Amino acid sequence: MTSAVPLPLTVATWDHDRVMPVLDGRVPVPGTLIEPHILPTTQLFPFAVQEARFDVTELSLSTHILQVARGNASYTAIPAFVSRAFRHNGFFRRAGSGIATLADLAGHSIGVPEYQMTAALWMRGIMSDDFGVPATAVIWRTGALDQGVRHERLALQPPPDLHITPIRDGETLQELLLSGEIEALLAPNPPRAFLERAANLS
Repeated sequence: MTSAVPLPLTVATWDHDRVMPVLDGRVPVPGTLIEPHILPTTQLFPFAVQEARFDVTELSLSTHILQVARGNASYTAIPAFVSRAFRHNGFFRRAGSGIATLADLAGHSIGVPEYQMTAALWMRGIMSDDFGVPATAVIWRTGALDQGVRHERLALQPPPDLHITPIRDGETLQELLLSGEIEALLAPNPPRAFLERAANLS
């Protein structure tokens, strides 16, 4: 009696501690042959949503919801949350901006790497639910956080009262914040200037 041929599966995530035992083979998945792909989510999510490159993938929840709503989702979501984080620490402001609390963000230009990213969705929820600032009360600027070039992984079709304007390629949100062109930014990771303790960024 011959044994069944294992099913080859490409599995893509970032290097979260919750999934590394599967990706490095310490925890086998019976009946499968796992081909791991370990990529930062800034690279992984565009591959997943634009090309459906992998059999199993970590994926932005908000982008998946957007694809489901448009009827073109390539993946079936399962409730396996490999990345968990509180998002209250993802707000950054420029000193002298006049922003003391999130309620003060109303009417200002705010940067975010991608409007549709899940971390930003959570943070907009905090702004709206806890501080009374709806997404329509802010002028959104999108693009690279502190290096490179970044665009929305899926094209957006915002309603007329939602203002989202990409920054130019070659610009970064960090530069615009430090120069005063925007007053704050939302990001899942701190911009480099914050880590380097820039005096006018908190």
